[in-house]
Amino acid sequence: MDKKLEDSVKKMNTAEEKGDISSLQEVLAPDFIGIGPKGFILGKDDWISRHKHGDPKYFKYNSIRFSELQIRNYGEAAIANCVQDSKAMFHGKDVGGRFRITIVLIKRGAEWLVANYQFSSMPDAEKSTG
Repeated sequence: MDKKLEDSVKKMNTAEEKGDISSLQEVLAPDFIGIGPKGFILGKDDWISRHKHGDPKYFKYNSIRFSELQIRNYGEAAIANCVQDSKAMFHGKDVGGRFRITIVLIKRGAEWLVANYQFSSMPDAEKSTG
C-alpha cells in the first residue's frame, strides 16, 4: 500500500474525529464534495464548517474507529474504502453508527488530496459501542 496515500486517508479520518479544521483545509481538495449517510452534499467550506461552530451540541464526534482499509492506486487518482464505526451527535441527536466509506483521492504534486468522501449506511449492522 502506498504510504503517502495511506497517510492522507488517516489524516482525513483523524481530522474528522478531532474536528481539526487546519488539517481538513490541508487534506481536502479545493473542489471537495462530501456526501453524508442521508444523501446530503457539502462542498469543502460547508464540510469544514460542521466543525467550526464551537458548540459540541451542533456536531461532534465522540469516537471514530476505522477498519478494513483498502486503497487502489490509479496513478493520479486513487480510491480508498473502509468501514467507520462512530459515535457522533448532531443537534443533540445520535448520528453515530456503522458506515462504509468511499474516499476518492487525487494527486497534486507530491501530495494526495481528498476529492470526495461518501458515507453509505450499513443499516443491518449494530450501532457501534466503541
